[in-house]
Amino acid sequence: MNGKVVLNRPVTVTFAKTESDIILKREGRFTYVKRTFQSYAEIHAREMEENEGRAAAARIHNNPPNNKLILFDLPTTITKEVLLPIVQPYVGFHDLGIVPGRGIAFVDFNTIHNAEVCLSAIKSATLPTGEKIYASYAK
Repeated sequence: MNGKVVLNRPVTVTFAKTESDIILKREGRFTYVKRTFQSYAEIHAREMEENEGRAAAARIHNNPPNNKLILFDLPTTITKEVLLPIVQPYVGFHDLGIVPGRGIAFVDFNTIHNAEVCLSAIKSATLPTGEKIYASYAK
């Protein structure tokens, strides 16, 4: 049978790598393994949870220090009223600009040192909704 042409295709026959369940049952060597099936939503949620930290670290920009910070991964409905109490208390704060619908904001400081102080503090800050703030130096 091996090599015979059926429906214009050559047939290739090989031995199975494992014995079938029917053979194992007949010989009394079958052990039942209960398999748990997860829904796609459960699998996707677990993968997203595992990758959350790695993805956020990959999105952090490696720009040289300057006096402008970028805040990203913010909710697209974020307003100045929510962000101002977070960044305004830092010495040297100059301006806050939000890009509507994009989930990013820019924070200007008077000096690079002031921006460094704010950046190191904001890395551990969260929004009032509980979401983490991701920040980096802007270009």
